[in-house]
Amino acid sequence: MSSDFETYEQDFGTLTAEITSRIVKIPKLAGDEKKNMVVSVEKQLEEARELLEQMDLEVREIPVQSRGMHSTRLKSYKQELEKLEKDFVSPLCICACLIITTLGTIFSDELFHASITPVPPLDVTV
Repeated sequence: MSSDFETYEQDFGTLTAEITSRIVKIPKLAGDEKKNMVVSVEKQLEEARELLEQMDLEVREIPVQSRGMHSTRLKSYKQELEKLEKDFVSPLCICACLIITTLGTIFSDELFHASITPVPPLDVTV
């Protein structure tokens, strides 16, 4: 059982290193390249969650004497994943705010400068 847990640990370590590397790159990308990177990170975060679920199942099968140590390590990995998820959301929120601000400025400028032609009243006589 413990060897499965250790295999999951190694996979989790590799995966989180890849996720960290990609999260750092996201703000520097644009267009489809950024979209593809975001999708990739989302998939990897889901894979990391699944690994943690597998580790949790393994911990439940470990004898009580060793369970404490493994539970502590698992808790640490869960905290690491939570931090990665926050780091991932942060640049996305910043990008979304910039887009909304830019669009808001564009639309308000267009509305301000647009010539408004009055609409004639409807003839409702029968």
